[in-house]
Amino acid sequence: MPDDPASWTAEREWIKANLQGTWVSAYGEELVLSADDMSFSFGDPEYFVTKGTVQQVTLFGNEENSGMIFIKYNEPQNEWDGASIVGDYIGYHFSSLTKNTLELSIPSDDNYRTPAQPTLEAAINTFTVDTLSDYFAKSSTMTKQP
Repeated sequence: MPDDPASWTAEREWIKANLQGTWVSAYGEELVLSADDMSFSFGDPEYFVTKGTVQQVTLFGNEENSGMIFIKYNEPQNEWDGASIVGDYIGYHFSSLTKNTLELSIPSDDNYRTPAQPTLEAAINTFTVDTLSDYFAKSSTMTKQP
């Protein structure tokens, strides 16, 4: 969790107001976020699910409809990454956020591996608005579930 409790509280409230809940794509992917315990899970339950804890949300611009969700992995994303990324950090890009929809982009490198970073600081420096085209090729439109 972030070191500054004041920013953690503000982040938790922003997530609760804007991102908390279950979001589903047309491809069967599910994003589940909880501000209560800051849990994060994403994936297609038939194939893979990433699980982690939200560490930070960074917003791009003034409109609060796009940014990065930084998580610390609790479980690996897929068999290619395996247990080697547990404890590492990654950023997921979200955009076009409304009360009912969002676009979520999944990071991968040229070899389709998760470019997890060893520290939160390294993840924040790696996954920025300037590196979106380098790491985020796949995007899913997701709809919030009631």
